Amino acid sequence: MAASNTFFDFSRFRMDDTDTVDFDGQPYLIFDEPRLFHKFYVPKFILPNSNNEYNNHNESGAYMIIMGLICNFAYLNPNADKGVYLDLLKILNSKTYNSILPTQIHGMADEILYLQNEGGLPLLPNLEKSFLVNPELSETERKKYVGKCTGLVRKRTTIDKLKKTLENWMPNYGKPTNQKIAQISGFSIRTIKDYSPELKEKKKEAIKKCRTPKENKTLNELKILMRSWDLDKGLPTYKDLADASGKSLDTVKSYGKYLQPIKEHLKKKTAAKSKEFEFFAPFDQSGYVVNPESLKAA
Repeated sequence: MAASNTFFDFSRFRMDDTDTVDFDGQPYLIFDEPRLFHKFYVPKFILPNSNNEYNNHNESGAYMIIMGLICNFAYLNPNADKGVYLDLLKILNSKTYNSILPTQIHGMADEILYLQNEGGLPLLPNLEKSFLVNPELSETERKKYVGKCTGLVRKRTTIDKLKKTLENWMPNYGKPTNQKIAQISGFSIRTIKDYSPELKEKKKEAIKKCRTPKENKTLNELKILMRSWDLDKGLPTYKDLADASGKSLDTVKSYGKYLQPIKEHLKKKTAAKSKEFEFFAPFDQSGYVVNPESLKAA
């Protein structure tokens, strides 16, 4: 590893694009969802691609990693010249186990300049941030807010995971007690207790999934009566059901909406029976056609 980054002044260049965020006077920003930014950095090591049987640098993992990082640098520093790219390529090349040839390094620098001029840099968003602290603050203030934001993000992440656990709650888990939630989620009981206020609504929803509906004997009795009703008497009315069940008329009416599907089924059954009668009516029991006039006379 011949080259070194000791003499390269990185302070002259942008290393990421988090400076594009507008804090609007706020000391920090916490994002609803993690945001991706572009960053240039020098890895400690750039490992070769073990799947590369032919050691072709143009297809190797090291080549692609270096090109991705340099493209990010070019995007962050559009005024950088070829000399800067060559210096950075040499530094990055020194971190590989199978160095890229010098001629290829010059070719990579030319390729970066070409892509930059054509506006076709392939960018690699490689920096994920859940929060940012205003860089204009003092170092002491920044450390304070970094600690605060880290705690807030950790709390939000934990609550989101616990809510997801409750959303996916299965009836066979049993009632979602703190102990049961801890067992299913992997968090401690103390953590569950700390965040109980935020989990209250999700707990209620999970409890509903675990409830076994109570058997309604009156409704079941009325359903049985309707299903076994002799349709030759016509469709059962509320009064018919009240008389047959011994329940009050008001009680039967209160179950009307639950009995409606059975009533609709009986209506269809009655209509089908009527059509069947109309089809077979012209025939007597012996199978001979009956004179329609004789039916009228009867």
